[in-house]
Amino acid sequence: MDTTPQTITVAMARMRHPAVGKNRLYAAMSSGALRNARVGRRIAIPVSELDDWVMSGCPTSEER
Repeated sequence: MDTTPQTITVAMARMRHPAVGKNRLYAAMSSGALRNARVGRRIAIPVSELDDWVMSGCPTSEER
């Protein structure tokens, strides 16, 4: 049984990729470059999309 989460919060994303700043994450989410969903008061980011976004150089929608 795989216990890896499907989505993570912004704080968890920062722990997973410490070189990516909180403001960069929020900018990417607001521009549509990084998919997310609001669950109550939290923002859920798909782990696979976060990893793909980081591996592509963390572009915003304008840089794509």
